[in-house]
Amino acid sequence: MQITLNQVIGKYDLQLRRCLDTKQQNLGCSPYLNKEACINQMSNFQGEKIYCVFFERCQYIEYAEIQKLGCDDRLNKLACMNLSTQKCFWENKCKIIQEDIKNNSHNYEQFSFSVTPYTCQLIESGLCKHKFLNSYQ
Repeated sequence: MQITLNQVIGKYDLQLRRCLDTKQQNLGCSPYLNKEACINQMSNFQGEKIYCVFFERCQYIEYAEIQKLGCDDRLNKLACMNLSTQKCFWENKCKIIQEDIKNNSHNYEQFSFSVTPYTCQLIESGLCKHKFLNSYQ
């Protein structure tokens, strides 16, 4: 059986000395998370929203540093959706929109994925998906 490692959402367990599958989104930016689990995090154990990035290991990142990175697939969703001047969308990871949205807004009548507020304001008609509620605004 072959396992594709970049699709396993895992956390390294020190006692068991192995990677365990986890769907938890409240582990914070633990250095024991693999990339997939890191970008899947939404909060820490206290329920506080957090910005995570995966640079060799999962770690916290400040708001100002997120802005410098831009649409980077190593960011968690909260960090990605808080990029203030970037054309990003979230589709299981942070991605950049390469096209000129303003001139092609008819192609984007309704995004089926979350977009940054900056991206949403460029769309002249249609609705944008809210980053966490999965509703349209």
